[in-house]
Amino acid sequence: RKRIRIPFPDGRVIQNTQVQQTLVDVVNYADPILVLELNMTMSGTNIISSDPSIVQGENKWKPVEKGFYVNTGSSTADKHNQIKQINDSLGLGLKIDLI
Repeated sequence: RKRIRIPFPDGRVIQNTQVQQTLVDVVNYADPILVLELNMTMSGTNIISSDPSIVQGENKWKPVEKGFYVNTGSSTADKHNQIKQINDSLGLGLKIDLI
């Protein structure tokens, strides 16, 4: 099973057993509001939402900071691409490895 490994500039390294948690960690690091403004979509919907009617009862939506949720219902490869897009678009300077 593939995982994503990311060393952060502060020395912290994440390599979660569940890739969805890695996406959550990166969104929190980047700031959910900035990620929301990137307008990244999955199935026609932004991957970030604060609308309870969208996320209620949906296991794929995981809470992130500032009252937002991130859609983690994509494949590992798609999450890897989403994290790379967040990194590149916001200039986070993260090294993202799919292992």
